[in-house]
Amino acid sequence: MHNDTVVLLAKGVKFMAKPSFFIKHVDELGRIVLPKPVREILELKPRDEVKIVLNGDSITITKNKDSCTFCGNKDGLAQFGKDFICKSCVAKISDLK
Repeated sequence: MHNDTVVLLAKGVKFMAKPSFFIKHVDELGRIVLPKPVREILELKPRDEVKIVLNGDSITITKNKDSCTFCGNKDGLAQFGKDFICKSCVAKISDLK
C-alpha cells in the first residue's frame, strides 16, 4: 500500500481513497490474504464470515452480517445498529449486573 492512502469516514461508512487497490498473490491452496487496512475498514475479525460474489471477471468481498456479532448464531437475530445479536446473547447481556 502507498503512503498516500487515506481512510475516510462519510455518513458512518469507512472507505479508502487513493489508491484503493492492492495486488496480492494467490497461494497454492487458492487463498489470498486481505490487507490489514481492508480488514480494519470491514471490521473483520478472525473466524468472521465473508460473502464472495462473482460478477464477470471480478469479485466483491463483503462482511457477512447475517449472524450474531458475539457467537455467530444465525437464528433469532435482532439488528442493533449495523450488527446483529441473537436472542440467546441478548438474554445473557440482560442478565449481566
